[in-house]
Amino acid sequence: MKCEQYACRPEVRLLQDYVGINTSPGRNLRSAVDLLRRLGDTQNIKVTVYEAKPNYPVVIFKWPGLDPKLRSILLLSHMDVVPACYEDGWTYPPFSGEINDQCEIVGRGTQDMKSITIQYFQALKNLKENNVTLLRNVYMVVTPDGAVGSMNGIVPFIKSNTYKKLNVGFVLDRSIPNPNNEIFIFNSDKTTRVFRIDCYNPSTSSSFLPSIDTTSYGKCSKFYSYFEQYREEQYNILLKTTNPGDFTAVNFVGERIRGWASGAGKNITISVVYTRKRTYITKVNRKNPYWVAINEAFNDLNIPINQTSGYTTADISFVVGTGVPGFAITPQRNTPILVNGINERLSLPVFFEGIKIYERILRRIANLCDDQVNDDPTVYLIKPRVL
Repeated sequence: MKCEQYACRPEVRLLQDYVGINTSPGRNLRSAVDLLRRLGDTQNIKVTVYEAKPNYPVVIFKWPGLDPKLRSILLLSHMDVVPACYEDGWTYPPFSGEINDQCEIVGRGTQDMKSITIQYFQALKNLKENNVTLLRNVYMVVTPDGAVGSMNGIVPFIKSNTYKKLNVGFVLDRSIPNPNNEIFIFNSDKTTRVFRIDCYNPSTSSSFLPSIDTTSYGKCSKFYSYFEQYREEQYNILLKTTNPGDFTAVNFVGERIRGWASGAGKNITISVVYTRKRTYITKVNRKNPYWVAINEAFNDLNIPINQTSGYTTADISFVVGTGVPGFAITPQRNTPILVNGINERLSLPVFFEGIKIYERILRRIANLCDDQVNDDPTVYLIKPRVL
């Protein structure tokens, strides 16, 4: 299919409209919510909005299944994006959704993750129009702050009665694009810690040119050298692997820095500013029917997958933390990783392949029978080792 034939399709026009709404932090999200509501109206799908805090709307689509008593499938995405400015070096304005000569749609959110919202919707729409019935309810939930911490969106939402009534049994969210010919599937997150390092030494006049070892700068400099060495080790691992789970993607991890502080000498104080430990790990074996169904979907499509752990936490981490198994999938292979980057873009053939992938996945996971799935979803989870 030629690029012109892709570009003129309504799915692309829809994504362009969505990318065209600037949903950077602090912006009013009403236009995005209105667009999502209109999508629901086109399919006679019930759309509700949960708002724990003004201008932090959680938009909920309900695609009804044949047996609403069964635990539902939750499809997560977020409408917000990180800020972008044309002057930073974008080829096109970042909220224009322009299509370039390589048949790529360019704009903030094309990879993370407005494209996935549209792919979810289009996959479910296609199934409905082809008279494919689903056994379980499927909920599309679009959050307002997934790119900036989730504290006003998914965090209060999962504590609400609105969420509890969804009776969720399984959740999907996004992973990352893959430059290689595989789709990343994440089954766990990573521990996130933020530290504050304070270095002290007796003060004196700089005109005396004291030994650098006796200054607070000297202490911090020596400490930082340990960090640089460790980071270089992790970077070298990154160069040899395609698995995000193989390396540490944060600056400091666990209690390792205590040893660095000791090696740098006295008068160094370490404070933990923020900690979010790993949630449950979703099992990837034949005993997990959701994993089996997803594997079979990719086998049907002859698309290779790369199962590993994620770079960091995301909205799915909070849902899995409630005892619901889930996987993170971004159906973008052979795609440069430009999440939150300049000239973020997505190939239109990859965009349409993603719709087919979600169609196949949803046909399988939303049609798992009652006797195929344990009533207790936590049996598909593993408690991670405490870090």
